[in-house]
Amino acid sequence: MDILWIGKGHLNNSYTGVDGGSNIRIPLINELKRRGHDIDWASYALNADMIPSNVSFLDIKPYAESCEKSVEAKRNLSISIDNDIVTHSILSNSYDAIVMEVRPSTMFEEAYLQNKMISTALKSANKVFLYDQDLWAETSIDSAFKPFVTLLKPYVRCSPTFQHQEFFPYFYHKVQLQYMRPQYDVVYIGNRYEREWDFVRFMNQFVSHAKDASVLVSGDWISKAPYVVKEFPSFHWIGSTPHSYTLPLLQLGTCTVHMGRSVMRDYGMTSMRPFEAYMADRLCYVQRYAINDYIYSKQSHCVVNDGADVANLINMSDILIEQHEALKKYSLEFATDTLLSIMESS
Repeated sequence: MDILWIGKGHLNNSYTGVDGGSNIRIPLINELKRRGHDIDWASYALNADMIPSNVSFLDIKPYAESCEKSVEAKRNLSISIDNDIVTHSILSNSYDAIVMEVRPSTMFEEAYLQNKMISTALKSANKVFLYDQDLWAETSIDSAFKPFVTLLKPYVRCSPTFQHQEFFPYFYHKVQLQYMRPQYDVVYIGNRYEREWDFVRFMNQFVSHAKDASVLVSGDWISKAPYVVKEFPSFHWIGSTPHSYTLPLLQLGTCTVHMGRSVMRDYGMTSMRPFEAYMADRLCYVQRYAINDYIYSKQSHCVVNDGADVANLINMSDILIEQHEALKKYSLEFATDTLLSIMESS
């Protein structure tokens, strides 16, 4: 199968910027290539990467991943408003499938180019699959195209506007990490976005029940929410870190916590975090309002009401077994089989 994959970001996980889901894209492209499929890659123009924090004092090594060898250099395309190379590539090549990681309507140039490429692809009789990792498809895709594309959704709720939609779950893949003993009770990885007051409320509940607990926080909080940093002076705030440090950082904690954005709650969607925790052999607690019920039952001990629950459950090893049982089905191989099945049947 000849596939054009369009997104924003890099083909390796050594960068610090927020553009693109490298822990999703990289293993998927590598697995598709391993199975004999040809991949063209095209990226929107990249923002300047954020300056990473100094993680050398943590004495951890990055876990580097890349799919650069799975994509031939001559087929690595760049998209910008002044560069029509992808549009011409779509016109001159007959792809079996075009996968587009959906970009938000707030990124005006990218949203315009995204819809332009969908229009060109449909005119060229290409099958278009929109991978909606961040719940942007409802607002950023032109309604004229929605009946003719397939929405790939890692969330439970059905879209009210897309005629063709398929469930495409998040997943874990096998990794070989250097063993590390936990140094913190909780490691939280995530940027501020609009969840700072959820974070404050949750962590206040946690520390009120676990006064001596140690917490490490990675993300843009120091620059974007210094008032939150001041709220928890005992926490270890390290700023933004390259994606290659996500799994090693998770290993430094006994557990991590997933806090969903408001739109994620409405759609029944978590993120890759529970699966990344699974790969790091650590617990990921999910707030009840953010539960994605294809992963956990509502009775699961991995699902918590507030920070007090995490304080009470923090060292229960049997919950780790429960998490593994819930997630083990959703392997990279399972996800790749699902994606190829959707492509072939559409």
